[in-house]
Amino acid sequence: MKKSYLLLFLASFFMFNSCEKIKDVADVSFDLTLKKEIQESFNGIGVQFQDVINLSILDENIKPYKDNLKKVKVKNFYFKVKEFSGTTEDFFVKIYTRETILLEQQLNLKNLFQSQTPVKIGSVQSLDKLSDQLLNNSSVSVNYLVKPVQSGTINASVKLEVVAEIKVTANPL
Repeated sequence: MKKSYLLLFLASFFMFNSCEKIKDVADVSFDLTLKKEIQESFNGIGVQFQDVINLSILDENIKPYKDNLKKVKVKNFYFKVKEFSGTTEDFFVKIYTRETILLEQQLNLKNLFQSQTPVKIGSVQSLDKLSDQLLNNSSVSVNYLVKPVQSGTINASVKLEVVAEIKVTANPL
């Protein structure tokens, strides 16, 4: 009798584990690269710019799976200074969502333009929060604020390229 129960238990255990593995085989993954260019001019006294970038994972490939999303992972989030001109170089940059501050830093935009060094946006923890927000809402509004550090008359023009590399996994089963 004990052998029968043991065999029944083992059979049901392997059956349920196998079903989960079979279900995992149906996973569909997509790698997205979202890019947005931001052009700003700073001319005058006390100027700053604030705007919103909408990150949405629902492109034409993912829309059919929007109700079956399983995992979203923001792998990389950064910006590069693509163009810079002017005499004002140091700026305070803040990038944030409603729930998370991703970047809050003073940066020399002229040096970043000359070196073409990407600026990483967000820590591992904040990118995990951003990933959860995208999984739950399919899109997230990312706010940015750029303002000069110095006071007085400001003269600068900058073009930023913001890039988010995201992996989306869905399962239609």
